[in-house]
Amino acid sequence: LKTDSCDVNECVQQVVELLQERDIVPVDASYEVKELYVPENKLKLAKTDAETLPTLEINKVDMQWVQVLAEGWATPLNGFMREREYLQCLHFDCLLDEF
Repeated sequence: LKTDSCDVNECVQQVVELLQERDIVPVDASYEVKELYVPENKLKLAKTDAETLPTLEINKVDMQWVQVLAEGWATPLNGFMREREYLQCLHFDCLLDEF
């Protein structure tokens, strides 16, 4: 790496590309962060739909997990893991199914 002529982000990108070229890190491992917020133009419809759904009491910790999902920290997950995804992670250290 030519760290004297590249900034930190460029150096990181070079390392990631090298690891992908040598099949150390899979190419599809560099997911784009996927936020799960409702777009502004669909917010009214989403609220109307939400009013028809059953309610569920959640505590502060549960709400924090919802926030983790919404902000994309759990990418590539689109929601909470089902048993299948959990067992894949537990036994294979990765998600085998496409999301």
